[in-house]
Amino acid sequence: MRKSELLSIKQFSELTGIPASTLRYYDKNGIFRPQHKDVNGRRSYQVMQANVAATIKFLASADVPLDLIRLYMARRDDHAASYELLDQQEYAISAQIDKLQQARASVATLKNMIHESDNVSDLDAFTIKRLNERHVAFATVNQPYRPGAYVPAFLKAWRTMEKQGYKGDFPLGGYTRDFADFLSRPWCPDRFFSLNPRGLQLLPAGLYLVGYCRGNYGESEGLRERLEDYVKAEGLSPRGGVYRLYIQNEATCTDPDRYLSKIMIGLQAGEGEK
Repeated sequence: MRKSELLSIKQFSELTGIPASTLRYYDKNGIFRPQHKDVNGRRSYQVMQANVAATIKFLASADVPLDLIRLYMARRDDHAASYELLDQQEYAISAQIDKLQQARASVATLKNMIHESDNVSDLDAFTIKRLNERHVAFATVNQPYRPGAYVPAFLKAWRTMEKQGYKGDFPLGGYTRDFADFLSRPWCPDRFFSLNPRGLQLLPAGLYLVGYCRGNYGESEGLRERLEDYVKAEGLSPRGGVYRLYIQNEATCTDPDRYLSKIMIGLQAGEGEK
């Protein structure tokens, strides 16, 4: 190839979008050589080398280590080795995507909790809503409660869910199987759960009596009386489980007295519907 058909490093940099300093680094470290280098060290490139440069560029953008890029470039005629290297990188990229999707779901859930808590205007009101099925992650069943057992039970649940791969990046809540048990100890669930969408259990779809309660963990000022009055007035017979979700806690509020719980009590099909 005639020298006049070669591109200077500046021209090749403009063509590929790779800074000239990076091209020099690639050359010095055996990652990507120019077509020609004169006695003064000036580098020249063939136009078709842009294909190789583009491959290096996208591998680097995918966080493939430069040592692996160098290995790929040196062994790219060995397709079995190239396939294995690229297969490993595809797996690593998939893991990164998975992690980012999990983070995005956590951020979206936190946003929704903040939005919901900011739009609760009447703590005395209860409504009957049809809720969609939702995946959750349950911790182990708590031991029978006694005074002061809430914190140890919570710690055990937290550690259990971490061992199961459900970290504390989604809102937590408590589940009580029986409505009467919830009324007698609304601060002490049978099990804790996480709203992690990858949980293996389900918050089932159906009708729920929904209300809210403010206060620190273990506090449910006036909740029992309000629930009993509403259920009696509406002629309801709650038979499903009770889910208490902490939609505003220390992650979004500095005042424990302002923490907000969402109460969801399962109803029979058709009960309370107008």
